[in-house]
Amino acid sequence: MPTLLGQLTFPLRFLDFLAFEAHVRGMRVSRGVPNDEIEKYLAIWKSDCAYYELALSKKQVYESEQVVPIPSFVKKPDYEFEIACLLDADVRGPLSLVQAEEFVKSSTHITILNDFSARDLQEQDRQLGLGVARSKSVLGKAIGPRFVPAKDLKLSEIKLRLKVNGQVRTETNYGTCFWTFPKILSHLSNQNIFLERGTLIGSGTVGGGSIAEFGGKYPWLLLGDLVEMEASEIGTLKNKIGAL
Repeated sequence: MPTLLGQLTFPLRFLDFLAFEAHVRGMRVSRGVPNDEIEKYLAIWKSDCAYYELALSKKQVYESEQVVPIPSFVKKPDYEFEIACLLDADVRGPLSLVQAEEFVKSSTHITILNDFSARDLQEQDRQLGLGVARSKSVLGKAIGPRFVPAKDLKLSEIKLRLKVNGQVRTETNYGTCFWTFPKILSHLSNQNIFLERGTLIGSGTVGGGSIAEFGGKYPWLLLGDLVEMEASEIGTLKNKIGAL
């Protein structure tokens, strides 16, 4: 039986989305964005899904129980709790939503994803204007503890819980997702974007699934912190924070 990383193809094509309205809203509230501007953004977001894309090397992807090292130059390291979808076949579009729902059931596996982010670098990335590739890749990603065939899950009923050093910080469920995996695949397939077998798709952060959303309530990740992301029917992704 191959290891979790052994089930992936490297370099790993990774697309990460903004699927949960609570996270989208929470991030903007924490930055002091006026409510009318938030509502304008949400109207656009609901009509056209937002994402970034990376090509990850094997050294940038961690499994559950592995220590994730944080470089000393990153001053605001953050976790981001997501669900990920691994494509077992090429997406040949265009797909209707019904066709995309069938594809997800028959041709994908699901796992938990920690989309580590360097928030200080992300602030600089926004000012530079070419996206968040640097701030979203410098810390790598963690996935696990296993891949589960989507056909064996009721995604809308998956319960999610996030703990740091044993303290529960967030409890929610995947059913709060607006841009579901079928919606994402249907949308992209109708925009002439080809998705190959082996592509990993991140849902985007769940509501309350990051430090940044809480506006200073919690400190940025510290050496020795244990981050646990639990998803019913999948398991728990556990990673301790180390130094590089």
